[in-house]
Amino acid sequence: GGGGGGWGGPAMRRKAEQERVNMQNMNVPSRLARIYNAAVTHLRHHLPMVAYALGDADGDAALVQLVHVEAERRAVDIMRDFMEERRLGETVRRAGGVAGRIEERYTSSSSSSGDGEGLFGGLDETNLAGVMGLGQANTDIASKRALAQRDDCGFAS
Repeated sequence: GGGGGGWGGPAMRRKAEQERVNMQNMNVPSRLARIYNAAVTHLRHHLPMVAYALGDADGDAALVQLVHVEAERRAVDIMRDFMEERRLGETVRRAGGVAGRIEERYTSSSSSSGDGEGLFGGLDETNLAGVMGLGQANTDIASKRALAQRDDCGFAS
């Protein structure tokens, strides 16, 4: 027999492995764009032939569906790997907890008006400006700006 010893031979396997390594080193948007472009290229090449040969049997629609399913599967795998790599599930869970605490503080401060406990735990505009490092000289400016913003948003001043 021939010298390759399998499908594609060693050169094809090396090229495929190098392509896989290159794909892993790309960022997610580039990888997704590459999948999309490969699908479009495949369809542009094969669709006219399939439509001509199997048009009566809806072969062209089947090819589009097959390419769509394969591209979607690969894109989902990339996004799943990205989410696991960045631990986005954990981040979303923590962010949900923070959002819940903010909402609780906001709703409790709006329902208990007049107790001096605002959204920032008792900091009025003057104290908030100090905490933010605006200093005493800018306190009046910060207070007026905060008051104007509250009026623009429709909140009672």
